[in-house]
Amino acid sequence: MNITRSDIDALNAVVTIDIEKADYEPKVEESIKNYRKKVSMPGFRTGHVPVGMVKKMYGKAILAEEINRIVGQAISDYIKDNNLDILGEPIPSETMEPIDFDKEIDTVQFKFDLGLTPKVNLEINEKIKATYYQLEITDKTVDDQAKMLTSRFGKNEKVDEVSEKSLIKGSIAQEGGFSNEQTVISANVMKDDKQRAKFVGKKVGETVKFNLKKTFPNDTEITYILGIEKEQVADVKGDYEFTINEITEFKDPELTQEIFDQMFGEGKVTNEAEFKAKVRESIEANNAMEQDYRLGLDIKEAIMQKVKIDLPEEFLKRWLTVVNQGNEKFTPDVLVNEFPRFVDDLKWQVVKNDIIKKNDLKVEYSDTLAYAKKTAKMQFMQYGLTDIPEENLNNYAMSMLKNEEQIRQMTEGAVNDVVIAFVKEKIKLSNKTVDREAFNKLFE
Repeated sequence: MNITRSDIDALNAVVTIDIEKADYEPKVEESIKNYRKKVSMPGFRTGHVPVGMVKKMYGKAILAEEINRIVGQAISDYIKDNNLDILGEPIPSETMEPIDFDKEIDTVQFKFDLGLTPKVNLEINEKIKATYYQLEITDKTVDDQAKMLTSRFGKNEKVDEVSEKSLIKGSIAQEGGFSNEQTVISANVMKDDKQRAKFVGKKVGETVKFNLKKTFPNDTEITYILGIEKEQVADVKGDYEFTINEITEFKDPELTQEIFDQMFGEGKVTNEAEFKAKVRESIEANNAMEQDYRLGLDIKEAIMQKVKIDLPEEFLKRWLTVVNQGNEKFTPDVLVNEFPRFVDDLKWQVVKNDIIKKNDLKVEYSDTLAYAKKTAKMQFMQYGLTDIPEENLNNYAMSMLKNEEQIRQMTEGAVNDVVIAFVKEKIKLSNKTVDREAFNKLFE
């Protein structure tokens, strides 16, 4: 066997593998003998079919299988032994001649195209600048979060008259129009202030005449209020009369020790000041995840502006096409539309790998677990759960890491975190406090 490499340029190479008959013939003969032990054929007992017949019927397929196996192992070993840093995987060269297994073969030649990883010329130092944006936490921020956390302990209570936050039950009707004997409307979602004012101060038993469509311009709300189909909303016109049967309002709970214990554990919070302090801590912890995520994006952008990387794009397009053969969703249009994003992601991956290699950074299981816990915490936050016990968070993260695909995703995330943490300590980092609106605009 002879293996040679020819560099087309700094990013592309062709590896040629010449396999002699002596390389594959013994393995083919051995495979034929092994196959003979299993093959069944009319007139012969299993394992007693003549070798010549087995070779005649299955020899070409066995030959092709053995040669492909030898070639696959050879290219893999060559890349490993020569420490080649490649992108994607080797793919058959377009210049390779097709192999005719019907003919007597002495030498078989395979050619593989390789996409080579570019060299990265980058120094991580204070010439790279980034800003760490910290979210402002006002007293109102704390109060709003506290109210949200305690709201599950509150309840609806009957009140004497309508206010701007009342829930109003009653009947609605229009002479010659639609009517509904039992419906509910909410004062705080009314869109027209003048129409809302007609309700405020009214009591049970009183009737309010108002314009339904001005008050609730959303078609879905009108279908619910009148109990009609969406197609009928177009026929809703003019004023309706609403007779009030019941008025309720949500009442915030009184902050008691029982509520504190349910929220934070027995005895951990004993008064409102401690409660507010805990809420602020929770906000700071949650903000930190958002702030770190923003910093990661900004550090990535700052680094990529300092480094120029070219990739073997034509090779990568061919490789993506080869690995997605049989995938109906992978169309030429998908390749064109998604390729720029793929290239950007791959360039960042190349840079990360270079930083890890040059600085001997390690990604341990503990890093992967930490990233899984962070991911789990963010998932819980989406459902309004912000104070998950550490033990529960750890167990949930460990269950995530039982799935192979999730292990891969969590490890990739951990690699990114390790790189960002390293870079953060080396570059010039400034701090800036911003409000929520300004912070959200950073993502636009």
